[in-house]
Amino acid sequence: MTATKKRFSVIVATLNSERTIEACLNSLRTQDYPQDCVEILLIDGGSTDQTRAIAKKYNCRILENPDVVPVAAKLIGMKEATGDYLMHLDSDEVLTSKRALEKRRAALDSSDKIVMVFSAGYRNPDKSAFVNQYINEFGDSPRAPRPPKDSCGCRTSSEPRRAPSVQEKEPSARVRWFQDVNQVF
Repeated sequence: MTATKKRFSVIVATLNSERTIEACLNSLRTQDYPQDCVEILLIDGGSTDQTRAIAKKYNCRILENPDVVPVAAKLIGMKEATGDYLMHLDSDEVLTSKRALEKRRAALDSSDKIVMVFSAGYRNPDKSAFVNQYINEFGDSPRAPRPPKDSCGCRTSSEPRRAPSVQEKEPSARVRWFQDVNQVF
C-alpha cells in the first residue's frame, strides 16, 4: 500500500444493479488515486442478475445484505470497512472527476475540524428525482450554508461547513466519514 496515502472504503449498496453498476465501479477504479488504497465494499441485497459478476471484475469485496434495504447495506459496510475514510456511492452514481478521491482526501486532511463532507457535484442518474438534482446543486444539509466563492470559484471561509450533529461530537468520537462530493469548499 502507498505509504503517504490514506485508505478509502467506498460502500455501494446493490440489488439487481447490472444496468448501472459497471459505470459506478469504473469511475472508482479509474481514479488518479492509488488503487491499493481504495477498498470497494459492494453490499448486495440478493441480486439475481449479473451485479455480482460485474463487481468481481472490479475487485470488490462482496458482502450480503439480508435486510435488502440500502440503509442496512450502509451499516454493514461501515462495520466491515477497513479504510481511514468512508464514502457512500449509490450503484447508479459515478464520480465525474478522476481526482475526486484526492480532492476529498485533501479537504478532510486540511483541518482537524473537518470531520464530514456532504454530497454535492455528482452526476445525476437518468430520470432521477428532483431531490437528487437539489442535493447535487446545494448539498444535503440546508441548515449548513456554504461559504461564498472567491474569484477562482473556490469556497472561502475560515470555518468549515459542517452538519450541526457533527459539531456536537467530542473530537475523540469523530469519524471521518464522507459521501460523494466533487466540489471542495
